[in-house]
Amino acid sequence: MCIFCSHERLSILNQNDNLILIEDIKPAAENHFLVIPKKHYPNVKYLSRNDLPLVREMQRMAYDYMLTLRSDFAEDDLLLGFHWAPFNSIEHLHLHVIYPFREMSLLRRWIFRPNSYWFAEFYLNIIQIDAAVQHLENKH
Repeated sequence: MCIFCSHERLSILNQNDNLILIEDIKPAAENHFLVIPKKHYPNVKYLSRNDLPLVREMQRMAYDYMLTLRSDFAEDDLLLGFHWAPFNSIEHLHLHVIYPFREMSLLRRWIFRPNSYWFAEFYLNIIQIDAAVQHLENKH
């Protein structure tokens, strides 16, 4: 069974009807969280245009949680993104929330390199999210 589907073993920091938020077990920065849909999606490639509201909700949860931790956080130092399959470590969609990403080690900067073959950055800007989802649809 998927480790993210069995919520009992997770230390949940925040949740709603659709999502949970947990700390990453191998943090890349001072704040490194995962926003995880309760519904199982194997990875980001399984998202379609119909899932855009889910992606927006994931980003909203990430942003709102960061505001509860630090009301003065610098948005330009917040990294949100998904690993592309087969570079994802767990076969359940999860959004990485990393802050401050500029303080990551060289290795972590490579692992979480925005818009690389292995990591897709999703900005808080909804227009860019929509463009990223369209990009995914064009690959199918």
